[in-house]
Amino acid sequence: MPISSGSSTRSCILQVGVCAGKLCAVANTLTATKNETTADDLSVAEFETEDVHAMVLAMTELMMSLWETSVSLDINLVVAVREKLELNKRKYPVHLCKGKAGKYTEYSKETGVTKSNQSTVGVAGVSETISNSDGTIANPTNNPNNKPITKEALLAEIPILAEDIRAFATEREWAKYHTPRNLILALLGEVGELAELVQWKGDDRDGVTDTNAGEPTVPFDSLEMVQLSQELADVFTYLLRLATVCDLISA
Repeated sequence: MPISSGSSTRSCILQVGVCAGKLCAVANTLTATKNETTADDLSVAEFETEDVHAMVLAMTELMMSLWETSVSLDINLVVAVREKLELNKRKYPVHLCKGKAGKYTEYSKETGVTKSNQSTVGVAGVSETISNSDGTIANPTNNPNNKPITKEALLAEIPILAEDIRAFATEREWAKYHTPRNLILALLGEVGELAELVQWKGDDRDGVTDTNAGEPTVPFDSLEMVQLSQELADVFTYLLRLATVCDLISA
Protein backbone atom coordinates (compact mmCIF):
# COMPACT_ATOMS: atom_id res chain seq x y z
CA MET A 1 0.00 0.00 0.00
CA PRO A 2 1.44 3.40 -0.95
CA ILE A 3 2.50 5.74 1.82
CA SER A 4 0.32 8.81 2.22
CA SER A 5 1.79 12.23 1.61
CA GLY A 6 3.35 13.63 4.78
CA SER A 7 3.96 10.27 6.43
CA SER A 8 6.59 10.18 9.14
CA THR A 9 10.06 8.83 8.47
CA ARG A 10 9.38 5.86 10.75
CA SER A 11 6.28 4.96 8.75
CA CYS A 12 8.25 5.27 5.51
CA ILE A 13 11.04 3.04 6.76
CA LEU A 14 8.54 0.48 7.99
CA GLN A 15 7.16 0.42 4.45
CA VAL A 16 10.70 -0.11 3.14
CA GLY A 17 10.79 -3.25 5.28
CA VAL A 18 7.44 -4.40 3.93
CA CYS A 19 8.62 -3.94 0.34
CA ALA A 20 11.93 -5.69 1.02
CA GLY A 21 9.96 -8.63 2.40
CA LYS A 22 7.83 -8.72 -0.75
CA LEU A 23 10.97 -8.79 -2.88
CA CYS A 24 12.29 -11.75 -0.91
CA ALA A 25 8.96 -13.56 -1.26
CA VAL A 26 8.91 -13.07 -5.03
CA ALA A 27 12.52 -14.20 -5.44
CA ASN A 28 11.86 -17.24 -3.27
CA THR A 29 8.77 -18.14 -5.32
CA LEU A 30 10.69 -17.86 -8.58
CA THR A 31 13.43 -20.06 -7.18
CA ALA A 32 10.91 -22.68 -6.10
CA THR A 33 9.37 -22.58 -9.58
CA LYS A 34 12.73 -23.62 -10.98
CA ASN A 35 12.93 -26.45 -8.42
CA GLU A 36 16.28 -25.20 -7.18
CA THR A 37 17.57 -24.69 -3.67
CA THR A 38 19.28 -21.35 -4.27
CA ALA A 39 18.61 -18.07 -5.96
CA ASP A 40 22.20 -17.74 -7.07
CA ASP A 41 21.45 -17.87 -10.79
CA LEU A 42 18.16 -16.00 -10.80
CA SER A 43 17.75 -14.49 -14.28
CA VAL A 44 14.53 -13.10 -15.69
CA ALA A 45 15.39 -14.58 -19.09
CA GLU A 46 14.32 -17.98 -17.78
CA PHE A 47 10.91 -17.00 -16.38
CA GLU A 48 7.42 -16.43 -17.69
CA THR A 49 6.28 -12.90 -18.43
CA GLU A 50 4.04 -12.73 -15.35
CA ASP A 51 6.94 -13.80 -13.13
CA VAL A 52 9.15 -11.08 -14.58
CA HIS A 53 6.39 -8.56 -13.96
CA ALA A 54 6.17 -9.69 -10.32
CA MET A 55 9.91 -9.20 -9.86
CA VAL A 56 9.87 -5.78 -11.50
CA LEU A 57 6.87 -4.72 -9.42
CA ALA A 58 8.52 -5.80 -6.17
CA MET A 59 11.70 -3.89 -7.02
CA THR A 60 9.74 -0.83 -8.14
CA GLU A 61 7.72 -0.75 -4.93
CA LEU A 62 10.90 -0.96 -2.86
CA MET A 63 12.50 1.79 -4.92
CA MET A 64 9.52 4.08 -4.46
CA SER A 65 9.43 3.42 -0.70
CA LEU A 66 13.09 4.42 -0.51
CA TRP A 67 12.31 7.58 -2.47
CA GLU A 68 9.39 8.37 -0.13
CA THR A 69 11.72 7.95 2.83
CA SER A 70 14.29 10.29 1.30
CA VAL A 71 11.59 12.91 0.75
CA SER A 72 10.46 12.60 4.38
CA LEU A 73 14.05 13.33 5.42
CA ASP A 74 14.63 16.09 2.83
CA ILE A 75 17.46 14.03 1.31
CA ASN A 76 18.37 13.86 -2.37
CA LEU A 77 18.57 10.09 -2.91
CA VAL A 78 20.72 10.24 -6.03
CA VAL A 79 23.28 12.46 -4.34
CA ALA A 80 23.23 10.22 -1.26
CA VAL A 81 24.09 7.21 -3.44
CA ARG A 82 26.91 9.09 -5.14
CA GLU A 83 28.35 10.30 -1.84
CA LYS A 84 28.30 6.77 -0.46
CA LEU A 85 29.90 5.42 -3.61
CA GLU A 86 32.71 7.96 -3.19
CA LEU A 87 33.18 6.84 0.41
CA ASN A 88 33.13 3.18 -0.62
CA LYS A 89 35.92 3.84 -3.09
CA ARG A 90 38.02 4.90 -0.12
CA LYS A 91 36.87 2.06 2.08
CA TYR A 92 37.64 -0.51 -0.62
CA PRO A 93 40.70 0.54 -2.66
CA VAL A 94 41.07 -1.63 -5.75
CA HIS A 95 44.67 -2.58 -5.03
CA LEU A 96 43.73 -3.91 -1.58
CA CYS A 97 40.40 -5.63 -2.12
CA LYS A 98 40.45 -6.81 -5.72
CA GLY A 99 38.84 -10.24 -5.86
CA LYS A 100 38.27 -10.30 -2.10
CA ALA A 101 35.06 -10.25 -0.10
CA GLY A 102 36.58 -8.91 3.10
CA LYS A 103 35.11 -6.28 5.40
CA TYR A 104 36.39 -2.73 4.97
CA THR A 105 37.87 -2.85 8.49
CA GLU A 106 40.52 -5.23 7.14
CA TYR A 107 41.92 -2.28 5.21
CA SER A 108 41.50 0.42 7.86
CA LYS A 109 45.23 0.73 8.56
CA GLU A 110 45.83 1.60 4.93
CA THR A 111 42.67 3.62 4.26
CA GLY A 112 42.16 5.31 7.61
CA VAL A 113 38.42 4.57 7.36
CA THR A 114 37.09 3.01 10.56
CA LYS A 115 33.68 2.41 12.10
CA SER A 116 33.78 5.82 13.77
CA ASN A 117 34.80 8.03 10.84
CA GLN A 118 32.58 7.12 7.91
CA SER A 119 30.78 10.40 7.52
CA THR A 120 30.31 11.50 3.94
CA VAL A 121 30.54 15.06 5.22
CA GLY A 122 34.14 16.23 5.45
CA VAL A 123 35.71 12.85 4.65
CA ALA A 124 39.17 13.36 3.22
CA GLY A 125 39.06 13.18 -0.54
CA VAL A 126 35.30 13.73 -0.88
CA SER A 127 34.86 16.90 -2.91
CA GLU A 128 32.31 19.58 -2.19
CA THR A 129 30.71 18.76 -5.51
CA ILE A 130 30.41 15.32 -7.01
CA SER A 131 30.34 14.80 -10.75
CA ASN A 132 27.76 12.47 -12.24
CA SER A 133 29.01 10.08 -14.89
CA ASP A 134 27.34 12.18 -17.56
CA GLY A 135 29.38 15.23 -16.57
CA THR A 136 26.69 17.07 -14.64
CA ILE A 137 27.29 18.23 -11.09
CA ALA A 138 25.45 16.95 -8.02
CA ASN A 139 25.41 18.93 -4.79
CA PRO A 140 26.28 16.97 -1.63
CA THR A 141 23.58 16.14 0.92
CA ASN A 142 25.01 18.61 3.45
CA ASN A 143 24.29 21.49 1.07
CA PRO A 144 21.19 23.35 2.39
CA ASN A 145 20.19 24.19 -1.17
CA ASN A 146 20.05 20.51 -2.09
CA LYS A 147 16.44 19.31 -2.23
CA PRO A 148 14.96 15.82 -2.63
CA ILE A 149 14.96 14.66 -6.23
CA THR A 150 11.63 14.24 -7.98
CA LYS A 151 10.35 10.77 -8.79
CA GLU A 152 10.74 11.42 -12.51
CA ALA A 153 14.31 12.67 -12.11
CA LEU A 154 15.16 9.63 -9.99
CA LEU A 155 13.92 7.25 -12.67
CA ALA A 156 15.94 9.11 -15.29
CA GLU A 157 19.12 8.70 -13.22
CA ILE A 158 18.75 4.94 -12.65
CA PRO A 159 20.65 3.71 -15.75
CA ILE A 160 23.56 6.06 -14.97
CA LEU A 161 23.71 5.05 -11.31
CA ALA A 162 23.42 1.36 -12.18
CA GLU A 163 26.34 1.61 -14.58
CA ASP A 164 28.52 3.40 -12.04
CA ILE A 165 27.71 0.76 -9.42
CA ARG A 166 28.43 -2.02 -11.91
CA ALA A 167 31.77 -0.43 -12.81
CA PHE A 168 32.67 -0.15 -9.12
CA ALA A 169 31.99 -3.87 -8.59
CA THR A 170 33.68 -4.95 -11.82
CA GLU A 171 36.85 -3.01 -11.06
CA ARG A 172 37.14 -4.89 -7.77
CA GLU A 173 36.23 -8.24 -9.36
CA TRP A 174 33.22 -8.66 -7.10
CA ALA A 175 30.83 -9.99 -9.74
CA LYS A 176 31.42 -13.56 -8.53
CA TYR A 177 30.06 -12.59 -5.11
CA HIS A 178 27.11 -10.61 -6.47
CA THR A 179 24.65 -13.43 -6.93
CA PRO A 180 20.98 -12.52 -6.50
CA ARG A 181 20.81 -14.42 -3.21
CA ASN A 182 23.83 -12.62 -1.77
CA LEU A 183 22.58 -9.23 -2.92
CA ILE A 184 19.12 -9.78 -1.45
CA LEU A 185 20.61 -10.86 1.88
CA ALA A 186 22.93 -7.84 1.85
CA LEU A 187 19.98 -5.58 1.06
CA LEU A 188 18.00 -7.03 3.98
CA GLY A 189 20.93 -6.35 6.29
CA GLU A 190 21.00 -2.72 5.23
CA VAL A 191 17.23 -2.37 5.72
CA GLY A 192 17.78 -3.58 9.27
CA GLU A 193 20.48 -0.98 9.84
CA LEU A 194 18.18 1.70 8.46
CA ALA A 195 15.38 0.63 10.81
CA GLU A 196 17.75 0.56 13.77
CA LEU A 197 18.37 4.29 13.38
CA VAL A 198 14.71 5.15 14.03
CA GLN A 199 13.38 2.19 16.01
CA TRP A 200 12.83 4.11 19.26
CA LYS A 201 12.31 7.59 17.87
CA GLY A 202 8.52 7.46 17.97
CA ASP A 203 8.41 6.21 21.56
CA ASP A 204 9.35 9.58 23.02
CA ARG A 205 5.97 10.87 24.18
CA ASP A 206 7.48 14.30 24.78
CA GLY A 207 8.03 14.69 21.07
CA VAL A 208 5.93 16.76 18.68
CA THR A 209 3.03 14.75 17.30
CA ASP A 210 2.94 14.13 13.57
CA THR A 211 -0.72 14.75 12.71
CA ASN A 212 -0.52 12.57 9.60
CA ALA A 213 0.95 9.46 11.17
CA GLY A 214 -0.15 10.01 14.78
CA GLU A 215 3.44 9.62 15.93
CA PRO A 216 5.68 12.00 17.86
CA THR A 217 8.44 13.30 15.65
CA VAL A 218 11.90 13.63 17.17
CA PRO A 219 14.27 15.77 15.06
CA PHE A 220 17.39 14.05 13.76
CA ASP A 221 20.73 15.63 14.52
CA SER A 222 23.41 16.12 11.86
CA LEU A 223 25.16 12.81 12.58
CA GLU A 224 21.89 10.89 12.41
CA MET A 225 21.07 12.55 9.12
CA VAL A 226 24.39 11.41 7.67
CA GLN A 227 23.74 7.88 8.93
CA LEU A 228 20.22 7.82 7.50
CA SER A 229 21.49 9.11 4.18
CA GLN A 230 24.16 6.41 4.06
CA GLU A 231 21.81 3.56 4.95
CA LEU A 232 19.25 4.71 2.38
CA ALA A 233 22.06 4.80 -0.17
CA ASP A 234 23.20 1.30 0.77
CA VAL A 235 19.76 -0.23 0.31
CA PHE A 236 19.25 1.61 -2.97
CA THR A 237 22.69 0.56 -4.22
CA TYR A 238 22.05 -3.12 -3.55
CA LEU A 239 18.63 -2.81 -5.22
CA LEU A 240 20.14 -1.35 -8.38
CA ARG A 241 22.91 -3.94 -8.38
CA LEU A 242 20.33 -6.72 -8.00
CA ALA A 243 18.29 -5.32 -10.90
CA THR A 244 21.42 -5.21 -13.07
CA VAL A 245 22.49 -8.75 -12.18
CA CYS A 246 18.96 -10.02 -12.90
CA ASP A 247 19.05 -8.31 -16.32
CA LEU A 248 16.30 -5.88 -15.40
CA ILE A 249 18.42 -2.80 -16.13
CA SER A 250 20.46 -2.23 -19.25
CA ALA A 251 23.23 -0.35 -17.47
